[in-house]
Amino acid sequence: MEMSKDYLMYCQNCADLPKLAQLVHDKYKPYIAKFAHSYSRQSNYKIDAEDFVSDVYIKLIKQIETIRIDKIKNIENFNFHVYVRQAAYNTRTQDKKISKQKEYFETLNYESFEKKQYNTVMYCNYNYDEHLHSKELLKAIYRKCNETQRKVFLGRLKDKTYSGIAKEMNISKQRVEQIFKTIVNMCENKFPQFRM
Repeated sequence: MEMSKDYLMYCQNCADLPKLAQLVHDKYKPYIAKFAHSYSRQSNYKIDAEDFVSDVYIKLIKQIETIRIDKIKNIENFNFHVYVRQAAYNTRTQDKKISKQKEYFETLNYESFEKKQYNTVMYCNYNYDEHLHSKELLKAIYRKCNETQRKVFLGRLKDKTYSGIAKEMNISKQRVEQIFKTIVNMCENKFPQFRM
């Protein structure tokens, strides 16, 4: 029986999940980019398509983890398209949740927040009880980050692109992406309510 190229790629790289995710991400990058540009247009360009494409990688690792090789019935037609599409949808869902948290976070006084004066109360257009959970979660995440991670975390919450944060911090865009992926992984491990 003949095997598909994606199936062979999976078999050759399944032991190294990040490498496999990168190979799949690179192969399906045109599809992801098209999805990202479409989503960016729908959001009136509030979403940076380049950043979205990078963020899909994080979700793609989680999607590839769900593959059960013994459950695949037709290895001739196996492909990663379903997993890539689900990773893109999950990234969009996560992005919408983060946008809601960001709207609330923007009402906080950043300087006081950065100085760890967490009790600053500012006028907010939202119901406090409704957003208490988000506020506490953001504070907990912030406390767990080191100084470099905090700068990246706050930058993303302020709707800055990876490139913009990299320029401010005088580091590469790839380093900023790596730091943000580390924050997301830390959040998903330490804060189950953060999982998206």
